Amino acid sequence: MSGNQYDAYDATPVSVPDLPAEVDQDLSSEQVAYYRQVLAVHSTKPDTNACAVCGVARCPDWLYAFDVLAVAHQVMTAEPQPWGRFQPRVRPRPSK
Repeated sequence: MSGNQYDAYDATPVSVPDLPAEVDQDLSSEQVAYYRQVLAVHSTKPDTNACAVCGVARCPDWLYAFDVLAVAHQVMTAEPQPWGRFQPRVRPRPSK
């Protein structure tokens, strides 16, 4: 996960931190809470499609926190999602 990402507005390269070769999959509860907080603080604002803090379209801090949580098999939020699991509707079969 290395390389450059570009700001959506001026195509200025933004460095993305490299994940360490061996990311610890056993994060402490404090580390998990910290990375979840980074995701919340550096979330994208819908009106600008950019990070609320950094002002770039693909925030390097958000990406790094997401990757660390994903490698550690942690969910991205402490609370469950406000919506339920998708249940497709079943159409009744026509009677013969």
